[in-house]
Amino acid sequence: RAGARGGAPPAKPKPRTLDNTRESEVTTVKEDDEEIIADEAEDEFAPYFSDEIRPKILLTTRPCPSAELFHFIADLMRFIPQM
Repeated sequence: RAGARGGAPPAKPKPRTLDNTRESEVTTVKEDDEEIIADEAEDEFAPYFSDEIRPKILLTTRPCPSAELFHFIADLMRFIPQM
């Protein structure tokens, strides 16, 4: 219709969201902060999150497990890899 009236439609205004209306804060960490990058590289859990080390999983049950619990544990062992 706008073409029939002889012009382009007006540009839609950018919607206001929490992200684009948030005031910047001095305590906000930048993505390229060298100190944070070094801390993440030295993190003791970094090998687990980068899949260098597979975590060990231990499933426990109560002292007198029922038959249903054995079936549930068997299902978990099929669902969780490397058990």
